[in-house]
Amino acid sequence: MKPSRRITGLILLLGPLPLCGCTEELGPVAMPVTTVQGVVTEGILPVSGGWIEFTPVEGTIGRLRSARLGNDGRFVAEGVAVGINQVRLVNARVDGRPYRGVFSMSYSTIRREARPDDPNPIAVDLVIEQAKFQKRFERLQAGPNRGAKP
Repeated sequence: MKPSRRITGLILLLGPLPLCGCTEELGPVAMPVTTVQGVVTEGILPVSGGWIEFTPVEGTIGRLRSARLGNDGRFVAEGVAVGINQVRLVNARVDGRPYRGVFSMSYSTIRREARPDDPNPIAVDLVIEQAKFQKRFERLQAGPNRGAKP
């Protein structure tokens, strides 16, 4: 079966048509990333060993990234999603018992914003973060009728 002269003429007039549609419009979603550096401490003592993890949250697009904590508590994490990230510690040597359960679980309350090309280091002090967590917990325990008369 031969193609009709009309179809052959149309192909010659229009040229070859692209077979795949909107490849430019449907490409991968851009995930802006940056390098984040900083230090993790427990008061004045560095937190060493283990890892620090950054997980994108609150609408930030990206993937979980991690970096090893040095003996001085310092870290450099590459490929961290630009925006708000949940910070979690994994297998870090932490002396204070209350910190272990709060910041090593998937529900860590530590949040940090990763900004592109930001030269300022990120500081995570577990003593300060524990105090923030405790304050939030007490507010939740008090409930919405805090201060209301019985």
